[in-house]
Amino acid sequence: AGCYHHFQESAMRNGKEFAGAVARSREALQEEFDAYRDRVWAQGMRKWGVWRKGLGAIRERTRTLAKAAVLDYLCIFGLLLIVATVYRLPVLARSLLRSTGGYCAPTRFRTK
Repeated sequence: AGCYHHFQESAMRNGKEFAGAVARSREALQEEFDAYRDRVWAQGMRKWGVWRKGLGAIRERTRTLAKAAVLDYLCIFGLLLIVATVYRLPVLARSLLRSTGGYCAPTRFRTK
């Protein structure tokens, strides 16, 4: 029972240390954010972040991102089409070689 009690105390101490480390990290992040915000505001930028933009800017950003999303989907579709086509080329070549005897364009000339 003594070993388990020691383990439990150690785990509680480690948990408190972890919670303290998380709190210190959060405070450091908040300080860095505040310092960055002060530097940005000193340069005259007041409307940073999507929520502080005008309706026109939000619409433009949305339109641009929607176009990029459509382009991404078209690229994925094109890539799948290329992969499906390229993997079918050996089958097509084999089929052409079997049906034409090695000639890509069969001739229909009589030799008599």
